Amino acid sequence: MFTLFALEASEPLTKRLYLDESGNTAKSNYPPVRDFTSHAYPINTITDMYHAVVDASGKGWCLVKGALNKELFNESRAKSTNPDGTTHF
Repeated sequence: MFTLFALEASEPLTKRLYLDESGNTAKSNYPPVRDFTSHAYPINTITDMYHAVVDASGKGWCLVKGALNKELFNESRAKSTNPDGTTHF
């Protein structure tokens, strides 16, 4: 079992794919937001992970690579993850 974390912000945390003026595929950046609220999903099976990803993405949240050191409540995510930590996916 592990916990999958998602982040919510004041606007959807999504990138947009589009065709540029030359007809090439391009992508937008994530929106420039500073404050996040975290949400935890306990994962026991691949089906749990599927449902967590569908739920989070449907709400415009992004997934966090790795674990959070603490819950976030409308605050910066700086230093809330270990960049050298292992992940489960």
